[in-house]
Amino acid sequence: MWNKDVMRENVLQHQQILSAVQERNPSYAKEFMKSHLHQLEGQVQRIMSEYPDYFVTESLPTAERFEALLSGAAK
Repeated sequence: MWNKDVMRENVLQHQQILSAVQERNPSYAKEFMKSHLHQLEGQVQRIMSEYPDYFVTESLPTAERFEALLSGAAK
């Protein structure tokens, strides 16, 4: 699950992405971003397998999803 080491690694990855963008180095930015998203995907999959009741597996159409989010935010 998420812990200090995972959070530290995510912050480091964000810093690497930002540095590459600031240095105008799109190839490094792309590689850092791909690596970060790949790692994040694995983290999300682990969380979903550990806590399946926290997630909705069936998907709503986009319009319905936004409507549900907005109606929940208004409460």
